Amino acid sequence: MTKVYGGESNQNDTFPSRTTVQVGLLNPEQKVSVDGEFVAYVTRGKGVANGEEVVDGDLIKGNDLIFQATQDVQLIVIS
Repeated sequence: MTKVYGGESNQNDTFPSRTTVQVGLLNPEQKVSVDGEFVAYVTRGKGVANGEEVVDGDLIKGNDLIFQATQDVQLIVIS
């Protein structure tokens, strides 16, 4: 996953904000975890989010995400 927005004010890689946006291209079996509140959007592929199958077009909202790709996946996570 690559952070494209947000982070601490003492860094110059992204616009500083408490909200972060991460994007990633995941291979099958790769995992992503997020502690705390999140919104995730599957833009391509399939995976399992907190024990439930998700597919492209699904929007997931909750606390403490554990996501595992079951095929090539493009994922956007806002936290």
